[in-house]
Amino acid sequence: MATLTAPRPPAPLLTIEDVLNMPDSKNYELIDGVLKERAMSITSDFVGSRFAMELGLQAGMSGGWAFGGGPSLALWPRRPNHFVRPDASYFTADQFGGGPLPKGTALSTAPALVVEVISPGDRDGDVSAKIADYLEAGVRMLWVVYPERRQVHVYRPGQRVVLVQDGEELTGGDVLPGFRVDLPRLMPPVAASPAASEA
Repeated sequence: MATLTAPRPPAPLLTIEDVLNMPDSKNYELIDGVLKERAMSITSDFVGSRFAMELGLQAGMSGGWAFGGGPSLALWPRRPNHFVRPDASYFTADQFGGGPLPKGTALSTAPALVVEVISPGDRDGDVSAKIADYLEAGVRMLWVVYPERRQVHVYRPGQRVVLVQDGEELTGGDVLPGFRVDLPRLMPPVAASPAASEA
């Protein structure tokens, strides 16, 4: 007689505190209680650092706050077991009342600008869901960066998507007044062609 095996119970949902207390918590996001690893490619990590550096320069001039690879954003009150870690983010000078940064390990204030750098393993459905979540939470501008295509898709609430391509200029609009940078400066170096290297 065949022996029936009882199905395994589903894994318990994690909380934000569970993840943030993990020693390698910076490598994960929490999507409605389910742990998700942030598996970034080397290229995407490099590009994310470039964006964070440029935003840091902007913060130094305007008094804002720039972050790279964090902090954790818990922006959805109806989803208490949900947080994400953008590849870079920017808060304007007035978002924290002109005072010091909030204490703790996660922020509940939506950044003025978020940067998400796409890696080859990212699924289109997950990217689309994250874009919708950011805009719903009050992010005023979102740059979705595709290093392999050398493109940035610019999202703003209630507006059409703007495509910035290699060779063009990326600007901060009224969210980051005065921010302007040539997109190639933020992208990985282009390999020299064999003909160029032989010249």
